[in-house]
Amino acid sequence: ASNGTVGNNNKVAGANNGTVGNNNKVAGANNGTVGNKNWIAGVGNKTAGYKNLVAGIDNTTVGTKNLVTGIDNTTVGTKNLVAGVGNKTAGYKNLVAGVDNTTVGTKNLVTGVGNKTAGYKNLVAGVDNTTVGTKNLVTGVGNKTAGYKNLVAGVDNTTVGTKNLVTGVGNKTAGYKNLVAGVDNTTVGTKNLVTGVGNKTAGYKNLVAGLDNTTVGTKNLVAGVGNK
Repeated sequence: ASNGTVGNNNKVAGANNGTVGNNNKVAGANNGTVGNKNWIAGVGNKTAGYKNLVAGIDNTTVGTKNLVTGIDNTTVGTKNLVAGVGNKTAGYKNLVAGVDNTTVGTKNLVTGVGNKTAGYKNLVAGVDNTTVGTKNLVTGVGNKTAGYKNLVAGVDNTTVGTKNLVTGVGNKTAGYKNLVAGVDNTTVGTKNLVTGVGNKTAGYKNLVAGLDNTTVGTKNLVAGVGNK
């Protein structure tokens, strides 16, 4: 089977490659390339743009200076670096590694499986985390985070706000600079410190430790079980 080439100074090796543009380098089979100075190696890759480097199988890449390696990755934008299988990436200078991650935005770093990330400079590692915002750091499984500079580690935590630090399982936190550690705690407000299981806290600078305590107000100190 022959290659089809239109343009100038293209170098094409393999079978059934279609190339349109100038100074492209293509090796493999069934690759479709449109643009200038792209480097393509593999099978079934579709590439459009300028100076993209693509290696693998069935990757789709549109934009400028993206580096993509793996299988079935879809990449749109500029200077994204993507490695793995089935990742979908759009934006500028995102770094994505893993399987089935979806990333939209600028300078996000994502690694793992099934993470969904949108925003600016988020760092996400793990499985099935959903992160929206700016400069959040999330690690674990199934965490949902929205806001600015939250730090979340664990499983199934939900965090909304700014500069909250949350670790554990199933915690729900909304507000500013809350510190929460444990299981199934619900915290709303500012600068609360909560540790334990099943505590419900709302307000400002409350300190709560224990099990199933309910606290509302300012600067309360609560420790034990079932206090209201």
